[in-house]
Order: sequence, then structure tokens, then C-alpha cells
Amino acid sequence: PIVAAGVVGMYICAFAGFAAMRAEVAAIDARPRAMTRYAMSILAVEATGAGFAALLPIQQHGFLLTLIIIWYGVSLLPTVVCSRTARVTANGAPTRRLPIPLGLLAGGATIGLLAYGPTLLNVALATELHGQNAVAYAAVSFSLGCLLSSMAVEGVARVRLPATLAWPMWGIVMLLGWIAAPFHVAGLCLAQFMSGIGLTAFEGGMDARVAGESDEGTVTTALAWTAAIRATGSAVAVRVLPLLVTAPAIGTVASADRADREERRA
Repeated sequence: PIVAAGVVGMYICAFAGFAAMRAEVAAIDARPRAMTRYAMSILAVEATGAGFAALLPIQQHGFLLTLIIIWYGVSLLPTVVCSRTARVTANGAPTRRLPIPLGLLAGGATIGLLAYGPTLLNVALATELHGQNAVAYAAVSFSLGCLLSSMAVEGVARVRLPATLAWPMWGIVMLLGWIAAPFHVAGLCLAQFMSGIGLTAFEGGMDARVAGESDEGTVTTALAWTAAIRATGSAVAVRVLPLLVTAPAIGTVASADRADREERRA
């Protein structure tokens, strides 16, 4: 229960903070390209950090872990300084009805449910498939995909692809490369590269649309809703995916074991 309470508090603070920062970006440039670049910068750095963290000998170096935690806290100070000059503030504005169609929220939750699972579990999948060192390769590949996502969003914007087609397309991009991931490290890198493009482009495009359709004074709240609804779908995906992946693996092992016993019996 203590861990659960800590997670709830952490996500309340995180989603509120990220929503405020995305609202700040939207106040300057609400085009999908700008929102995607914001998401790109965060996700690329997070992936790189996850790759380095997977290679650290934490169990043998408790002091190193303490320094990392302290450095993480210090790294948030520039955000505090920048937020003092933020353009987007509440200013006691009256609460307005959020103009977010239920279909838009449902679409975000569905993409999160169907497409986010392998990407969010990439550290565990990379370690299971190709060893711990593969985590770093996957993280670099994801970062490269994030860096190219703004160009992908621009290409979709030029052809004026509607959200009903663009969002499922980004979900397919996130999933498609994972077909090759089990066979070789190169396949894993391809999967993470495509995930970086698809996930960042999807979030940037969705947030840009929500920010563009929201009234002044409700942008931050609306963006918090979009992040929360995506996280809800992805949380279910993270729980369900291991069950779906493990079940076929257990069946394969059981079949091989049964065949081996029958061969010895014969």
C-alpha cells in the first residue's frame, strides 16, 4: 500500500507538470511538429538514461546509486527556474467544460492499450531476448527514432492524413518492428527505432490537436487528460502483454518436454 500511494502521488505530480510544460509549448507553437519535438527531446533523453542505467553495477555500488539519486534531484532545478517565467498560468480563471470529444480520449486509450506494451517493456524484453548489453543498443535506437519523429509528423501533415488513419498508423509503426526483435539484436534495434518514431509522433500529434481545440485556460487540464488516458491504456498493456507472451512460451516448452518424455519411453 505504501508503494501504491507513492506511485499515485508521483504520477499526479508528473502528469500535472508535463501537461503544464506542453501547454507552454502550445502557447508558442501549437503545430504538431512543435509538440512532437517537445516529446522527442524528453523521450530520447529518457531512453538514453535507461540504457546507461541498465549497464550500471548498482548492486555492488550503493554509493554510486546514492549519487545518481542526488544528481537527479539537482537536475530538476533548471525546470524550476524556467517555470517562473511561464506564459501559461491559471490566474484564477473560471473552470470551463473541456472540449475533448470522448472519441478522441477513447482513441488515445486504445492506441496505448494495443501499441505501447512492447515499447514500455523494452528493457525487460531486450534483456530476456539478447542479454543485458542489448538494452543499451535498444535505447540508442529508440533515441534515433525519436529524433526523426518530427520529420515523420511533417510528412503526415503534408498529405493531410486524418487522425482516424494517422493514429492507428503510428500504432502499427510501434508494433511492426517487434516481429523481428526475437531473431537478432539488429531486429530489436529496428523495433525500438520504429517505436521511437511511432510513439513520439502519436503523442505529439494527439497533444497538438487537443491543445488547438481547447479554450484558453483549459489547455493544461486537457493535456493532463490526454496523458492520463494514454497511461491508462498503456498500464493495462504492460500488465497483459507478459501474460500473452509467456503463455505461448510455456506451451512450447511443455510440448518439447512432453515429446522428450515420449521419446525416452519409446
